[in-house]
Amino acid sequence: MSDPTIARQSSDSSAHNTINIPTAKIFFQQSPGVNKGDQGVEGLEYQVTSLVGGKETVIQPPRKTNKEGLATVPIPGESSQLQLLHLSQVVARYDVVIDPAGLDQTVAGPGVEQRLRALGYQMGQHGPSEDGVNAPEKERYEFERSLLDFQADEEVRPDANALDNSTLDRLIDEIDKLNSK
Repeated sequence: MSDPTIARQSSDSSAHNTINIPTAKIFFQQSPGVNKGDQGVEGLEYQVTSLVGGKETVIQPPRKTNKEGLATVPIPGESSQLQLLHLSQVVARYDVVIDPAGLDQTVAGPGVEQRLRALGYQMGQHGPSEDGVNAPEKERYEFERSLLDFQADEEVRPDANALDNSTLDRLIDEIDKLNSK
């Protein structure tokens, strides 16, 4: 399943781009840490909610975990809540947040890429984690486009070839805002 996306411009525009909504993969297992094959809990019903305008809103309608016990949780803002359901009633809640403390150094390439991804900028599907972070040099165009989009959104002088202090400061500020909410 691909990440949900939000169009920044109409899809027929020559400047079309999308913003990825960060998605967490949560696995429910019968015996976590025990490698005995099929440990996933299949068929758990769940939904995902998030605060929208100060009100808890279902952002992903009820669905079921797959045979690996996978539940995908979109995180459109600072956090979402995974709710397990039984007979359409919530029986358990799990808060899912983006933890900026676990990010690489801001001035390092992967740290900047991780922060752009956490803010919802499309980084592509390249690299070891297939999230655009640490992508090979020939696949850097998506990072450059994301950096330019961020700079434009934050009204910083756009330059995909240079990470100046104003861009880095804005990036840190935006991540801090996510963390403080």
